Formats: sequence, structure tokens, C-alpha cells
Amino acid sequence: MRTIGLGAVPKVVRSYHSYEHDEDPFFNKESPKYRILEKAMEFVPEYGFQHKAILESSRTFGYSDAIQSLFHNGTFDLIKFHLVRERLRLTEVVSKTEEFKQLSDENTKVKYLVKKRLEGNVPYGKHITQLQTYLVLPPNIGEASEELHKLSDDIRFLSGDSANDFAWYSKRLSLSTTYVALETFMAQDKSPNYTNTFELADKRLSNLGDLGQVYNDVEEFLFYTVNSGLNLIKSQATRG
Repeated sequence: MRTIGLGAVPKVVRSYHSYEHDEDPFFNKESPKYRILEKAMEFVPEYGFQHKAILESSRTFGYSDAIQSLFHNGTFDLIKFHLVRERLRLTEVVSKTEEFKQLSDENTKVKYLVKKRLEGNVPYGKHITQLQTYLVLPPNIGEASEELHKLSDDIRFLSGDSANDFAWYSKRLSLSTTYVALETFMAQDKSPNYTNTFELADKRLSNLGDLGQVYNDVEEFLFYTVNSGLNLIKSQATRG
């Protein structure tokens, strides 16, 4: 925080931009951990976001099961890999997609990138509830929240928002809560190719400045994920 002039009202500025995000060491594409996690995503449609997907992946490379010691966070390593990979893919969309380059205004670009991010969930659609549940468990919620805000920051920055004042924080909050509400809806969407989810995205993203809607989104997300989390804990306890 810094001030401008004697006695001036403090001006809050954000301390980083999208391109300054540091990525986790495991996101080194040359590392065994990266290769195993990338391959494991091919098993997620069958096994869900579970350690079984990592185990099956490592076996395809001929590794012994002892290599599982690389994954200190177990299932959350796989989930975080998915979150980071899909966020980074948005940079490729901006640089390589002619359709995006032809968009002129910031809000249209935000809509486009949010829907592209949601498309990244489609292959794993039936497991989104499971993913969200793990994200709100106490050991994971800190990193999960940080990654969510990185996503919102990247989308805003890639859409042309270079603001660095307090308004940026409200925009990020609005986009973050809208995104989790859309993902929550997607987890329950039975329409073909998630048509209803993408239609809802167009509607919700037209009102990003509506803080009343932000509070509704937060309430909806917390109610859904807390109940899902309780169910997951019960199911794990039952399996022992």
C-alpha cells in the first residue's frame, strides 16, 4: 500500500500481474512427476480424481510403485496439475486462436476465456463434484483459493485489463465467485455437451459488477461443496 501526497487517501495497488506467477516445480515438463501426472489425466475419466489414476499412469512408464513417494499430496497433486495446466492453456488460446484475436472488447474476451476454461473440464465432467469437494477440504483450501485467484487474474490480464488499483480486487472477486458458481452448475448439468452451462456463462458474465450476485454465488458454492465434502468424508470412513 502506498500514499500519494501528504494526507492523501491510501491507494491500494496489486503487487503482481499474470505473467509474474511462479509455477510449482512439479510443472517442469521434463520431470518424471510431470509426465506421470499428464498421463494420469487420461485415466481420470475412468477412475476420477483419485490416486488410482496416478498409479496406473506410473505403471505405463514401467516405474515401480515406489515412485508414488513423489506425490506427497496424493490426489491433490493430480487435481492441482489439472487446474494449473488448464489455466496455462489459456495463454495459448490468446496467442494462437484467431477467433480470440478478433474480439474487440474486454468483457467479450473474458467470456470467451471463461468458457474455454470450462471446456477443459468437459472430459472429466462426471468427476467435477469430486474435484470441488477435495478443493474445500481444510488441507487443500488455501492452495485451491490461490489457484482460483490466479485463474481470475490471468483471465483479466489476458483480456486486456491492466488496472492495478483497488478496482482490480473487486473484479477478481467477482470473476472468481462467478467461475466457481458456473463450475458448480456444470457438475450437475445433464444437457448435451453442457449446453446449459455455457448458456449460463453468457448470462452470468454479463453481470460481473453485480455484487449481490457475487454473494449469491458464494452462498450457493459453499452450501453445495460443504454437503459434498461431508458425503466424501463419510464414504472414505465407510471404506476404512
